[in-house]
This record gives sequence, C-alpha cells and structure tokens, in this order.
Amino acid sequence: MLDDDYGSFHYRIYKTSKAKPKRIFNLNNIFEAMLNYYKSIPAKTIAMAQGGDFIGGAGNSYASNPKLRRKCMNSFLCSTDRPFNFVGRINEDVNTYVQNATTGDLFFTLPILSVEQKTTQSNEGGLTEIYLSKGTYVKSFYSVMYTPSAVKVALMGDKHMRLHHRITWNNATPVILEEKYKK
Repeated sequence: MLDDDYGSFHYRIYKTSKAKPKRIFNLNNIFEAMLNYYKSIPAKTIAMAQGGDFIGGAGNSYASNPKLRRKCMNSFLCSTDRPFNFVGRINEDVNTYVQNATTGDLFFTLPILSVEQKTTQSNEGGLTEIYLSKGTYVKSFYSVMYTPSAVKVALMGDKHMRLHHRITWNNATPVILEEKYKK
C-alpha cells in the first residue's frame, strides 16, 4: 500500500558524512528484495523510512545507526497471511503500529530505503483538511487515546515547534525476561 503524495524513492546508505541519498529509478528490484526479506521474518508489515526521518543528514540517528525501527508509516508491504487492522480515523498508521506492538506484533521500518513526500499538509485531499482545521494536537491525541501508557503529546521541531506524538517504546512492547529471573 502506498500513499499518493510520493515524489521519489531513495537509497539511504551513509558511509561518510558527505554521503547523500541516491534516487531509485526502478522499484522492481527494491520491492522484490523487500518481499524476500519480509517473507524471512515474522513481522506483520515492513515499510520504507520517510525522507523527514533523515533530517540532519549523516549525523541523524537513522543514517548513523541504520537498524530496523519499530515505527511503520506511509508504505506498507503486507500479506493476507499476516492480517492486522488499521486503528482509528486519524493518525491511524501510528495508532496501528503502537497498539499492535502491545500484543507483540512486529511492525518495522527499513532505514536504508525512503520515500520522499510532499510537504506535510500541502497535498489536497486525504486527511489534509482535517489536519489543517483541527491541527496536529487532535491528530496526535488520537494516538494517546489508543495507547495512553505509551504515547504522549510533546513539542517537535527545530524552529517552528508543533505538537506531535511521542512514543515510549518500553511502555508499548512486551518484555521477555531471561529464564534466570523466573520464580
């Protein structure tokens, strides 16, 4: 599943501080590699990162530490053999990956691939009108309502601060204790 506001897709491999994203022109091999990887793991879905996840370039945590991330937004590789429901009407991707994580479901972002989207709330249609009229407070608070133990509303941004969701993953995901702690 892909949204309709993507301008391009990129490889995001930062071997040096001067490295830049490289545009992907043929997605066939990328989707085939993603599908093969998806089949080899128990995740419900996997996604590409978003261009905004790499703000700051090579020093950004996504670039400098390219490990799987628990979030899953915008581009979903799914299977009917691994069903899950999208939860809510607003911020449903966040609601879904956090709420399902509480029961142990895995949702991952691959940080070496990304989608470049139009600027937030600049694309007509979809949920843009709701976000513009209600602001990011309402959008973010939907996720708080679904999983209040793990999600809160906090400020986000560098110069122009806005309210956004913030997830505390230790409160969202089950913890498996080592056998030595069994009573």
